[in-house]
Amino acid sequence: MVAQALQLIMELSQDPVTVDEVVRKLPTTRRTLERKFRNKLGRSILEEINQCHLDRAKRLLKETDLSITAVATAAGFPSLVTMCRVFQRVYKISPGEYRIRNFL
Repeated sequence: MVAQALQLIMELSQDPVTVDEVVRKLPTTRRTLERKFRNKLGRSILEEINQCHLDRAKRLLKETDLSITAVATAAGFPSLVTMCRVFQRVYKISPGEYRIRNFL
């Protein structure tokens, strides 16, 4: 079940995706899937979704000259504000700072 959810998250990660959307596509309840995620991966479904978006955003920031707003959209975040908030919380720097430090 967790593997199926991870595959769905990867497939949907270029778009804004919610935990409920992932759960609806699987024959389980949200509570059961959340519990399985915590047990197998040590994180929540939302944390996994955010990590997929962040991985895509980091790659785009490093490899393209897209604007930060365009990166947020292409990485599947629902808004620039959301991407900046999640990025800052996880990496302790803004997406702009990350780009300056890592642009190829």
